[in-house]
Amino acid sequence: MNQPFPNKIGSTHTQDKTTKSRFLQRWHEYRQMLVLMDPWILGTVLILLIISCFLIFSASFNSSPLTVLFKQLMAIIVGILMSVCLMFFPQKLYRSVFWQNVALTLLVIMIFYATYFGHEAGGASSWIDLGFFNLQPSELLKIMTLLLLARLSVEFKRTYLLKYEKSVFWRGYYSILLWGLSIFLITRQPDFGTALIIFLVFIGVLAIYHAPYQKNIKWALVFLGFYLFAYWFLDHFSDQLIKLNGHIFQRLGSFTNPFRYQLEDGFQVVKSYQAFANGGLFGKGLGQGTVKLVLPAAHTDFILAVAAEEFGFVGVSVITGLLFFLMAYLLRLSATLTIRFNRVFVSGVALLIFIQSMINIGGLTGLIPLTGVTLPFISSGGTSIITNLLLVALVQKFYVEERYQRLKARQGDNRFYIGGIKRDL
Repeated sequence: MNQPFPNKIGSTHTQDKTTKSRFLQRWHEYRQMLVLMDPWILGTVLILLIISCFLIFSASFNSSPLTVLFKQLMAIIVGILMSVCLMFFPQKLYRSVFWQNVALTLLVIMIFYATYFGHEAGGASSWIDLGFFNLQPSELLKIMTLLLLARLSVEFKRTYLLKYEKSVFWRGYYSILLWGLSIFLITRQPDFGTALIIFLVFIGVLAIYHAPYQKNIKWALVFLGFYLFAYWFLDHFSDQLIKLNGHIFQRLGSFTNPFRYQLEDGFQVVKSYQAFANGGLFGKGLGQGTVKLVLPAAHTDFILAVAAEEFGFVGVSVITGLLFFLMAYLLRLSATLTIRFNRVFVSGVALLIFIQSMINIGGLTGLIPLTGVTLPFISSGGTSIITNLLLVALVQKFYVEERYQRLKARQGDNRFYIGGIKRDL
């Protein structure tokens, strides 16, 4: 006589044990994969974060240095914990059209709220006040921009266009529409610095992967010509721009000759020059700077000016050298990756670090107008630090998983050593 009921219970019990076994195996696999993380990226980011904590404590010495330092440390801890969580999500989740569109839709809603109902600081309404934390959703758009670019770069080649031509709106146009709406809302805050960074990264990645290098050279020359013309125009019509009384016009008007307006719109740049001049070769020493006492946003946008005065040319060279080393190393790393999605994302992170660093440094040194953007991994800023750490975590995840697959493919007997443990694959 058949007895299906006990067999069903036994089958369910077996399935539960199998599910638990798979979970433990997956957990063990991820734990062992941590051995494959790139130490150069981790070491460089760690050094930058340590330098950041010292500089932020010194830059905010005239207000509440312990409070500002505590907020920075909390942002770093939260960023690390969130990074660990990101490592456990399957890579297909980051490539998913559905989840990317859901995330972009939520970001548009948050950016819209921040633009019209958010917390205002520094002349821009870019933050959502959560009580214990001010969230800047425009920073999170940087992550989504790179994930979107990586997916579109893979899917919208000719072979994929034929496959997905019936859902091209959902897979492409809808995502780009949300992205464009987000950029428009960010400019309405107004936060032109963040909007410019994201737009330049978007254009830069497209130029690298979807345009011949001859056209890229031509566009670079066009950009150089436009910069020279803009410099000449702003130099000759600075007074007229200042009289327009708009925040953006005043910054543009004081760009070419800040000393002419050093008591008004050129004050910050002139003080930045003074900090660089006071620092000399080796600087005055940690905590000995004086310009930071009168320089607004010394621990955020002008953190490099504080470093220049207290650590001199050598200190600034170390900071910028670490940032450019990280950027160059990421580019080199991306060239070794075989999966196109991973390659585009990693090179996009490198381009983002380069562009944001150059815009911050260019504003302090008078090469471009001030935009109010932070220096990656150095400036104080909760959402900015968390975003940068999440980007590094995704780079490590994509690199580790591809390296892991390579090790599996090299073993003909489906066995290899990882972390000193022999594993069946």
